[in-house]
Amino acid sequence: MVDRQESRPTEWLARKILAPLSVVFPTAMSIPITSVARAMVINTLIKSDKNVEIFENKAIYDLGKVAEK
Repeated sequence: MVDRQESRPTEWLARKILAPLSVVFPTAMSIPITSVARAMVINTLIKSDKNVEIFENKAIYDLGKVAEK
């Protein structure tokens, strides 16, 4: 759901149609870039013995919200 410099008419239309859904269901499709960045920072500060971690949208969204406070 990022604004782009180049013209992508179909993507623009999809963003206009899907934007209300992302407000109502924030973890259903996409997560704001700032939330992803916050979640990445928080996750690097949490000590873990795992080399690779895979997060679902909701977990990323929740970590991003924790960092927001």
